[in-house]
Amino acid sequence: MAATDVTIIRRARALGRPLESVPLPLLLLAGLVVARLALAGWWLAVDGGVVDVESGRHMQRAWDNYLLMDGDLYAPFREGTEYPPLLYLIGALGAAVGGLSADSLMAAQDLFLVPAFAVGCYGAASVAYGRTAGVLAAVFALAAPMAVSVFHMFLIDTTEAAMVALTLWAVLASERFSRVGVSALAGIAFGLGMLSKQNFPLFLAGLVAVVLLRGGWRHWRGLLVFAGLAALLSAPWYWSEVERTLDLIRGASASTSGSGEGSGATGIDRWSTKSFGYYV
Repeated sequence: MAATDVTIIRRARALGRPLESVPLPLLLLAGLVVARLALAGWWLAVDGGVVDVESGRHMQRAWDNYLLMDGDLYAPFREGTEYPPLLYLIGALGAAVGGLSADSLMAAQDLFLVPAFAVGCYGAASVAYGRTAGVLAAVFALAAPMAVSVFHMFLIDTTEAAMVALTLWAVLASERFSRVGVSALAGIAFGLGMLSKQNFPLFLAGLVAVVLLRGGWRHWRGLLVFAGLAALLSAPWYWSEVERTLDLIRGASASTSGSGEGSGATGIDRWSTKSFGYYV
């Protein structure tokens, strides 16, 4: 065999090695994500229905953010948005690329959040039980009826679910914050999660508490990086909402009549049994 032929064969084998070296579960995960995105694209192509009320409400906010931004990415942090702005920023990016349309907003949501949701579930389950479990977790997450339905809408719940999954994976992979670099990634994911929905910490509080109790508090460098980056990313929006929240509290505490009975929000006396049992 000529030397040239040997060289060609070696090069061909070298080109094939990267694919051969990729574990089968990762290939299955990639195929799953591509298939789910293809399904999302098909859905957008054939669905001619009017968006539901809740999706329309969030689309309007994303639309407003796009018009407000005008190149200023900090604009949403200066405007009251009721909910944190992460989904609206993603939607605004979709509008900037594909134009102001419902399809552009939903396509941006799917392109960013479907992979994040699947990868987060895969990673968390892989750390806990191995890669096969990771693939099964990703399949379950994307095939669950609620997940299928919610990704056909434009809701902040998709953003929150994706960021919970990614943060869960990163915190587990940090090995109780002993790996500073991974702890930094966990902090970024947590900070972005805080910008998805206000109740985001409820889904991670138990995990973080257990990690700290099981020795995470000893790795103060990783813990400090985690907390610092999470606060740095999320604090600007929450700080901008402080005054608005105080206004709501003042309004809810104000009297609705001259007699001083009731509250501005509900018309129920604050110290009554009905008030204390309002949410029971």
